[in-house]
Amino acid sequence: MVLTLMLISPFLLQGQNPKVVRINPKEVATCNLSQIAEKVTPISLSSYKDLYRNGAEFFYITDDYLFIIGVNAIGRLDISWKYIETGYKTGYFRGDGGITSITGDPDKKEIYFCTNSKVVCCDYSLTIKKVFGTKYNTNSIFFYNNKLCIASYELNESVKGVRITYRISSMDVVTGKEKFFPFEISETSQGEKWGLFIQKPIFSVYNDQIVYSNVIDSTLYGIKGDSIYPLKQYVIEPITKYMISSIQRQGFIGKNLYLEYRMSSPMGPAYGNSFIYLEDTETGKGYNLNETFNDDLYHTGNCRPDCFANKPGYFIVRREVSDLKKSFNLKIPTDSPAIYIVKMKSLNPQVKNVGDWGKMLINF
Repeated sequence: MVLTLMLISPFLLQGQNPKVVRINPKEVATCNLSQIAEKVTPISLSSYKDLYRNGAEFFYITDDYLFIIGVNAIGRLDISWKYIETGYKTGYFRGDGGITSITGDPDKKEIYFCTNSKVVCCDYSLTIKKVFGTKYNTNSIFFYNNKLCIASYELNESVKGVRITYRISSMDVVTGKEKFFPFEISETSQGEKWGLFIQKPIFSVYNDQIVYSNVIDSTLYGIKGDSIYPLKQYVIEPITKYMISSIQRQGFIGKNLYLEYRMSSPMGPAYGNSFIYLEDTETGKGYNLNETFNDDLYHTGNCRPDCFANKPGYFIVRREVSDLKKSFNLKIPTDSPAIYIVKMKSLNPQVKNVGDWGKMLINF
């Protein structure tokens, strides 16, 4: 059992009333990829497959390149998706835990990636320009509107079991000075430390502001200037009093709120269903969906977002060889893994209720 403690500076919450989103998963809809995607770009990773198999963890999109990041290497593809080169393929940062996240400044044509204790700045040719140290273990970074935000964590094994404390800071990318927001959330295990897992926070963008989310907390936080405040809070209503829920991923894709969550039956966590909740924040219309979208564009079967892309309104879908071989209209090689870069469109305003997506009742 895990006890979650929220240790948030009280003055941050004064006068702040986040919108509460209530999610009722009794009815869910089936959804085709074409219903939510304005554009889908399939990209073969045939030139990158060795590094892909060894852990392609992150993707970063620019107007000129696609960067594919493994634990100890970065690959670069040009605008035609032709593979150019791999940087740090000898494991340059292996002793520091490997690469844990990537972001960038498109105006300066710089990318930033972090390891457990460093933030590294490169140009687009993957030449290192600067290296800065961080105070805590860094596992997610995000650059937007000239601000580099850092999500980090600290392990404290002096308590019974272990405590993980999550913090947020910003860094001056010229001086490397790190400044912490008056915010932290903690999770403490009761008993053995193996019962606790380090979570990877997610940064996204909503209404021209950075948004921070962590699955141990049901609130999404907005960041503007030196302030952080609760933006949206959600409540997942159990189907019966015996049902429990757990959040798997949360954030914004463009103007759409995206939540992944799981409902477990009284028989145990293995007996349950996973769902996606999408909400058009302009209209307030929300949709409960099955855990995957049906790829009706290239007919590769069910798919789900693998990660939010650095561009607002985009996400990445992974496709394995077994998925690609189902397709009859793909114009990329089907003997190597691929990704879809998906630009999400506004949710269909003609959809009046969840039944218009293909209603299905959930039975546990």
